[in-house]
Amino acid sequence: MDTWTPNPRAKPFIPRQQRSLYLTWKYKLTNKRAVRRLCQSGAVLFLLVTVIVNIKLILDTRRAAIEEEAVQDYDEVLPNMETPRRPPNGRKVLDIEVYSSRSKVYVAVDGTTVLEDEMREQGRGIHVIVLNQATVR
Repeated sequence: MDTWTPNPRAKPFIPRQQRSLYLTWKYKLTNKRAVRRLCQSGAVLFLLVTVIVNIKLILDTRRAAIEEEAVQDYDEVLPNMETPRRPPNGRKVLDIEVYSSRSKVYVAVDGTTVLEDEMREQGRGIHVIVLNQATVR
């Protein structure tokens, strides 16, 4: 040990100082491996979210198709068109026929169509019909 001499060309040892958070992240992001891992993680996360959204859309579409099959189509149902009848006491009786579904609204009074709306999504809501007592229109 007495014969040991330090290398004159070696850098002197200086202990590292504590780096700031900014410099720490800067050096980590300049590392190509870390950037590659970050991009891979982002791509995997994006694909997982896309798969989940697609499965949800498929299930919603299937549920809507099943509900559509369950709803009776208006054209298949024959309306009950009877002639107006008068009871024995002389008062007039109105025959009011109302059909309402998601796809169609139909109102008839004494066989006369008062309202018929076939707009699928635009005709939704509350329909109010005011009839004249004298003319029933």
